[in-house]
Amino acid sequence: MRRPHIRMAQNGAGVMVLHGHGHTARSMLVLTRRLRAAGYQVWAPSYPSFRATMPEIVAHLQPGLAEFQARLDGPLHIVTHSLGGLVARALLAADRPPILGRVVMLAPPNNGSEWVDLLFRLRMDKVVLGPVAHHLRTRRARVYEDILGPVDFELGIIAGNRPLDPIFPKIFIQKPNDGKVSVTSTCVTGMTDHVIIPVSHIRGSGLVAFDERWLRQVWLNLLSNALAVTPKGGKITLDAAYAGGRWEVTLEDEGPGLAEDKLARAFERFVQFGTADQRARGSGLGLAISRSIVKLHAGTITASYRTDRSGLKVVVSLPLALG
Repeated sequence: MRRPHIRMAQNGAGVMVLHGHGHTARSMLVLTRRLRAAGYQVWAPSYPSFRATMPEIVAHLQPGLAEFQARLDGPLHIVTHSLGGLVARALLAADRPPILGRVVMLAPPNNGSEWVDLLFRLRMDKVVLGPVAHHLRTRRARVYEDILGPVDFELGIIAGNRPLDPIFPKIFIQKPNDGKVSVTSTCVTGMTDHVIIPVSHIRGSGLVAFDERWLRQVWLNLLSNALAVTPKGGKITLDAAYAGGRWEVTLEDEGPGLAEDKLARAFERFVQFGTADQRARGSGLGLAISRSIVKLHAGTITASYRTDRSGLKVVVSLPLALG
């Protein structure tokens, strides 16, 4: 396959590259290497996407950006992924570079994400996303929109419409999306160009046949249980991956976990663990119902104690559909 042609850099031009939520500069390593090979000076910083508010992220990046701009004799271009697009907008609203070139955003949640809306409904926004979660809602409050400022610069947006995770996007987003951000949510007033390509946020491939009404109940049961046991300030992690001809969805919490004897009974009907208050709020049927639904889809669901820290790890494995 031929590699796409890369335009060589203008003399003295630089590119700031910003990663997305929960990642570091390493996630943009391939892009930064290609840009340097094309002759650009590149600054690809990491920033505390999970622990900081948007103004704090901006303050964290400003000194390094000023130092980088001082080394440039030409324009500053910006390339971002996901949340990095919003960070770039906030940076430009706070302090516009003397010579701003082009801005390119990959899958930016300019109008938020329906997936984040679900986290707010489940009261899991702070656990999963941290303080920056308010900027990722589809109905962003004016105070958060003002921090981002208007798009009054040359902006090109690249959106994906092929989620490789066949489960969560179909259930919760229900419109063309890349698995996390819908195509329409990437758009913003003032953009110069918008391109849609068949790509996703995650790697893998394959299709799963399922009844979304029933599997929606499984995910809500698992998320509710994780939220109930995870302490304040703790983290709940969701991941989906294609492995060995199956799709595996993994949920990990930072609760107390379960002893081996209790793990064996975790999916039995009317079995409850946790504090008296937690037991009073449940029925003891959630995991049992989840196991029955997963079995009807020819899948498996398992629970194990986390090896890296305290907490429970639940894995739902579903076979690929034939044809």
